Amino acid sequence: MNELKKQSNNTSPPMILQFNHKTLRFGGDMIFIVSGTSLTGGSIQLTGTTGLPFSITIDPGDGTDKLTYPSIGTTLRLYNTGNVNINPDAGMYQCPVWSTGNKTDRIVRISCSNWAAISGISITGLFLSKPQKLNIPFNAMYRLKNLHMAQSGIYAQITEFDTGVLSLPSFTSLSIAGQYFTTDSRFYGNIQNDILNARLTTLTWTGVGTGNTATSKNKAFASTNFLAVNPITLPQLQSLTIEYSYLAGYDDSESGEGAYPDVWNTFPNLKAFSLNLGLFTRMPEKLNYLPVTLQTLNFLYSAFVKDWTDLSNLVNLVEINFTGNGQFTSSLPSWMSALTKLKRLRLTSVGANGNTTDTNWQNNFYTNLYQLVVANAPITGTSASPFRSMTISTRNADGTIVSMQLVSGTEQAPAGFMPGISNGTPASPAEMIYVLKNQYDHTIAYPA
Repeated sequence: MNELKKQSNNTSPPMILQFNHKTLRFGGDMIFIVSGTSLTGGSIQLTGTTGLPFSITIDPGDGTDKLTYPSIGTTLRLYNTGNVNINPDAGMYQCPVWSTGNKTDRIVRISCSNWAAISGISITGLFLSKPQKLNIPFNAMYRLKNLHMAQSGIYAQITEFDTGVLSLPSFTSLSIAGQYFTTDSRFYGNIQNDILNARLTTLTWTGVGTGNTATSKNKAFASTNFLAVNPITLPQLQSLTIEYSYLAGYDDSESGEGAYPDVWNTFPNLKAFSLNLGLFTRMPEKLNYLPVTLQTLNFLYSAFVKDWTDLSNLVNLVEINFTGNGQFTSSLPSWMSALTKLKRLRLTSVGANGNTTDTNWQNNFYTNLYQLVVANAPITGTSASPFRSMTISTRNADGTIVSMQLVSGTEQAPAGFMPGISNGTPASPAEMIYVLKNQYDHTIAYPA
């Protein structure tokens, strides 16, 4: 703590701005307390504003050289060592590595030549070493539109952050994901009222600390304040994601609040809805009563869910993402024919060797998909036609095919295939995929 004060005394007094009666009090630099030889195992991404170049300088806090990184266009990103995205010519750099080894409680300071240029921030995987406030100078970022933060495991060390950022004049998107807060933080297992700014259009919130799990720190549903996430507090909300929604796994009865609060189905203009890492034993039926405006449904990493629920009311769905539901069925129900705007179907990390619900998942899925498309899509048409020009993915979530079941056969034209005239007679799932690609203009990533 004394070292932190010493650092602070070398700077000018923190600026104080106020928007809508909310005060921002943090100083002029980002400050993180970390241990190890680097700052992050994820990334630090800053998005600028066209015509306003900027740079950041990282002070490792040990007397060694500071390093400066310039933006390229509106991009400035620092990635973990070895990341495939590293490209300095595009403003994508490797995060610095320090030779002094595992220095405990290293105070790293990041200054910026022009914080006012920043319109977006994404920071994930910091090697935080002790409980600390999220020290980011939001007071200098009046152009800031969106903030994404994510931590996990022992690095969930954030105790507090400046919710005044939500009242910055351009701010509309907040994402706090993963295991982020300390167990004694007011945000642990609870969405505080000062998070619920009426101008938010996008909200992602970690549910860690909610529900009846093994940790005594977890809060009962009534104490989570999730009922406050509603159209009155968030009238402009278009995208809602609840991460680590453990509370959802303990009531599949659909009674009362059931699997999630009924009020979440009442947002008037909701475009995207996501429930991630819930302990559901089945898909909640109430998903079918989400607003008809919904275009994207994500239901991710629910290990116990094996089958669909009816979603036929959601006729404006463009995308369904069921990544990580490792025991999910390969069937595609008949009601799916009602989803004539559906263009993206992502069931990654599902048809793996560990799927005991269906040990022939990949072959069965593509057989079912072929039957759905042939029955409902015109053999000629445009990308706007129902069930044409779809994007399908059934590999692992990272795009690999490690430990995946494989599609049988060779991707080739089946006997009798004629473009625009006949699908021929596919003799294998791989030949069905050929028809889907070449007759119906689908883009398909599958394991073979």
